[in-house]
Amino acid sequence: PGRPPPGARAPRARPAPAARLPPRVARSPLRAEPGLLRAARAVFPPAPLPGLAHRSLFHDRLSQAASAARRGRQKLAVMFMDLDGFKTINDTLGHHVGDQRLGAVARRLQGLIRATDTLARLGGDAFGLLLTGCDLEHAQGAAGRLLEIIRDFRFVWEDKTFAIGASIGLVMI
Repeated sequence: PGRPPPGARAPRARPAPAARLPPRVARSPLRAEPGLLRAARAVFPPAPLPGLAHRSLFHDRLSQAASAARRGRQKLAVMFMDLDGFKTINDTLGHHVGDQRLGAVARRLQGLIRATDTLARLGGDAFGLLLTGCDLEHAQGAAGRLLEIIRDFRFVWEDKTFAIGASIGLVMI
């Protein structure tokens, strides 16, 4: 009674339907709990790059500059930049080489910004840039020059040439 006849297939047992979790539980615990996300960022900050602001300094300066902009004292442009194709460098050559190349990119970017601007590594291959006292036309020009510098950045490692690109988001406050 418990066994099927020879050559016949036994019916497959169906797994129990997955329990539906409430949306708050189903999401990443880091997204569901902002305090946990802040704690994770504090424990795992991005490696510092010489001469660049760190993420918390960037956020402090952004907050101060945004307050001043809302009071009508100054214009503010905020850019978020993510390097395209950088994962290939880290995966191929290792994170130690990737961090060296990030430092080289950061030095080139710093050569384009004013002393009053803030360039920060926000994490991985993401950067933030605050341009205070800056109108939209100047900010768009700066974004174009940053993209050009990154597009022209090449380096050779063991007979392989690596190139990267970037995506930039720009908002005026």
